[in-house]
Amino acid sequence: MAFPSVGTVLDPFTRADNASIGAAWTTIVFGANPRIVSNTVAPLGTGAYSGAYWNAGVLGPDFDCFIDITTMVAGTYASVFGRWTVGGAGYVVQANATTIAIREFAGGSGTDLASAAATFASGDKVGIRMVGTNISAYKYTAGAWNQTPLLTASDATISAAGFLGWYSGDSAAGGTRLDNFGGGVYVPDVAATAGKFGGPQLRGFRY
Repeated sequence: MAFPSVGTVLDPFTRADNASIGAAWTTIVFGANPRIVSNTVAPLGTGAYSGAYWNAGVLGPDFDCFIDITTMVAGTYASVFGRWTVGGAGYVVQANATTIAIREFAGGSGTDLASAAATFASGDKVGIRMVGTNISAYKYTAGAWNQTPLLTASDATISAAGFLGWYSGDSAAGGTRLDNFGGGVYVPDVAATAGKFGGPQLRGFRY
């Protein structure tokens, strides 16, 4: 199934500069409050994690999630996550200028499940898909999503539906800015599913 299977932008962050990004968001437990700057979402400037989850309701358990990287700053990162809990557990794809990682968080502490060299720059997008226990990391560049995942991993620790969200980080040069957060429940390819499991069969009638 092409990524993303659902392309809904949940928040374009198109509003006046503000120290709060809005009531639809809840700051992650181990992070600082993000802010709106020039119609993008930006770290607070504390040198720490800064991010939030979309609190309108849990989505999943299978999901797609993505975000635009408006400004990628060396030494910081752009991340999207799903199956997220209020207590700070979930699955994350974390990208920076030179690497990408799939991480599992528990209680606000992250562990790499897989990582690889990758290049991300301003104007790219980063995405995550999780179906069952399979997690895939995606990159959008030059006007299209690369449909071959940059990285994959498998983990069965968290199986329930959760929140979707994002986080980034600061550096001495300032934080990476993000935009157009989106995603939703994964929608399988109906045609492929029917072909795999067998669709309706036409049978002849006898009179």
